[in-house]
Amino acid sequence: MTEITLAAQALEIATEAGAATYAPLELRYAAEQLEQARQALGRDDEKQARQLLEESAVNSDLALAKSRLGRTREAVQAKLVEVTRLRSELGLPAEPAQ
Repeated sequence: MTEITLAAQALEIATEAGAATYAPLELRYAAEQLEQARQALGRDDEKQARQLLEESAVNSDLALAKSRLGRTREAVQAKLVEVTRLRSELGLPAEPAQ
């Protein structure tokens, strides 16, 4: 079943993107659903397996998106800190006038 391969790959990609840090629940749900799908396949319950694989892939995709968002937020925060430091070195107010 190619769906199981796709769901496993989605889980791996989310894991490599840092989902354990940024989306641990979604990552856990995806892993649990993938395991349940494998069990359903073992019982020859393809309908249940397909449903679980779809849910696993969706949770993996959500975990990946949350990981990317978390990393982007961290990068933005680091840039803001750097801008504040540079403004201070130049004798400018921490916040630009609006």
